[in-house]
Amino acid sequence: MPRTQEAEVVTFGPYCLIPGRRLLLEGQDHVELGGRAFDILVLLVKRSGEVVALREILEHVWQDLMVSESNIRVQVCELRRALAPKCQRSIVTVPMRGYVFVAPVQRLTSRQLNGYPVPT
Repeated sequence: MPRTQEAEVVTFGPYCLIPGRRLLLEGQDHVELGGRAFDILVLLVKRSGEVVALREILEHVWQDLMVSESNIRVQVCELRRALAPKCQRSIVTVPMRGYVFVAPVQRLTSRQLNGYPVPT
């Protein structure tokens, strides 16, 4: 597969995140996430180790919609529930500022997975 067509893949804990395919795997099992929770996860993982501001999350996930910050909390709760207990402390709340993805991540391309079960 030409390099330009390789999927970006991020692994953390037992999880494999493939943003371009909107897919989160735990081993070979698909992890069910709502669309907004998935979008938040992708943003946080992309900026791993950095505080992602609440306003930035709102603009990224809800774009032109007017919603409250409580919507973020609901989605982050969904993420934490989906990732626990295998990756319990992966998302940290920074009060009044935003969230940080703190689990160690490894960025790969689909070619580098060496047999990791990624559906095509």
